[in-house]
Amino acid sequence: MGKENETQSGFSETTSLIDFLYIDEARVDSLISQLRNGTLRSVTRTVGTSEGSSLSGKGNLQIASGKIKHENKSKESAAEKYDPYHNKIIQLLQDLSLSVQDSIEGIYSGRLVNLRGKVRIRDIQSIKALFPLMLKNQKLFGVTKAIVQTLKGISDFVQVLNDSIELSVELQDGIRISGNLKENGLSVRQADLARTYGAELPGEWYVMGILDYTPRQNRAFTGPKIQSIENIIDQYTDTVRALYSESAYSIIPVLIFREIN
Repeated sequence: MGKENETQSGFSETTSLIDFLYIDEARVDSLISQLRNGTLRSVTRTVGTSEGSSLSGKGNLQIASGKIKHENKSKESAAEKYDPYHNKIIQLLQDLSLSVQDSIEGIYSGRLVNLRGKVRIRDIQSIKALFPLMLKNQKLFGVTKAIVQTLKGISDFVQVLNDSIELSVELQDGIRISGNLKENGLSVRQADLARTYGAELPGEWYVMGILDYTPRQNRAFTGPKIQSIENIIDQYTDTVRALYSESAYSIIPVLIFREIN
C-alpha cells in the first residue's frame, strides 16, 4: 500500500474555496447516485417574507458557486431554489473520505483513490499543428538543416496520433501515472492551459480517479506468419499504448482540483 496521510476528503475543513480544473460529470453523478440513491439537481427552500423584502447572508463553500432563483409566491412566503453545482462534489468527497496519497506501490485494480502530486497535461492536437508550422518557417523557429529530417520523422509520427488530452501525475516517490481527459470536462480549454502554464501545472493538485496497475505487455512479432487478426491487433494496441506512456499505472480521472488560499 502507498503512503496515506491523515487528511481526509482531499482538503482541510478550513479551506474556503476549491478550484476544480476537471470534472467527469457522468462518473460524479454515478458515484453520487449510488451513495445517495439519486443525484441532487436542485434544492428548494420556502421562507417567510413580505413583498419587497430581500434576504442576504455571508456566502459559504456550500452555495458560493451556486445559482439562486427567488420567486415570490405570496406576501407571506417565497421559494428559493439552489443549484447545488459544485457543492454536490464537495459532499461526495466528504462521503467517500478518501485518504490523500502522496505515493503508491503494489498492484491496484479498479481502486478509487485521491492522489496528490504534480500534474502535466499534454494537448496532442496543438502539437500536431505545431510541427508543420515549424517545418514551414524554419528560420523563424531556428530549425537547422541538421535536424530537419528528424523533425519530419517526428511530425509524421505525431500526425497519426489521436487528438487526445494526456494526463500525467507525478507523486512524491517519483511514480508517474498516466491517463486521458475528456475535453468537455476541463474548466479551461486545453490549448489555453498549454499557452498559460506549459506542460506542467503550478503547485500540487489532487487527482481523484480509478487507479489500475497496467504494466507493459512484452508482445513481440513472431515473424511473417500471421497467427490471427486478434493477435496482430493486440500487438499493435500494446505498442501504441507503450508509445504514449511508460508508466505501469493508469488512472481514469474523475476530479482534478486544488485548494485556493
